[in-house]
Amino acid sequence: MLPSEILRYNISKELGYDLTRFAWRRDLRKEILRTSLDLELDDYLSTLEDIFSQGLNVNNNILTCKYLSRCLPDAQVCIGFFIPVAGYGCSGRGEHAWLIMDDYVIDPTLMVEIPVEIAKCIGYDFRFILNKQSSTIISPEEHFIKKVPKKKEKVSAHQKTLYLGAKIQQAM
Repeated sequence: MLPSEILRYNISKELGYDLTRFAWRRDLRKEILRTSLDLELDDYLSTLEDIFSQGLNVNNNILTCKYLSRCLPDAQVCIGFFIPVAGYGCSGRGEHAWLIMDDYVIDPTLMVEIPVEIAKCIGYDFRFILNKQSSTIISPEEHFIKKVPKKKEKVSAHQKTLYLGAKIQQAM
């Protein structure tokens, strides 16, 4: 069992919510773990599988997200908080990083792929999203609100909030 799988099991017990059902799909896992890192730092780290098998993804989630984004070009790196990981060597206060792709959170620490709406409900706190195309940091509001269908009349902030609330309710 990989360190990520043990951590996922422990956090599932704490949350009272089974995260194992969101474990990476076999094809995604295979694609990710075979990705070459092209690192000159260490001879023993040549693929993402080396990082995951040694548990280095648990303590280095931002760096792992950077490497992971190479094999998932449409994914964006998100930095925020996920309090359940605090104290597991990931971070002292729950600082955490993950990827967002196709309305899913792809968490390299827990090796899960969770719908964004559910991720927010179980405690993922989105703070910053790195836009890889422009190398800029955007707020989660900018990222998620631009997915609201555009209408000819101006959409108020209240309407956008209601739209996001409805999406969360649908996911539950």
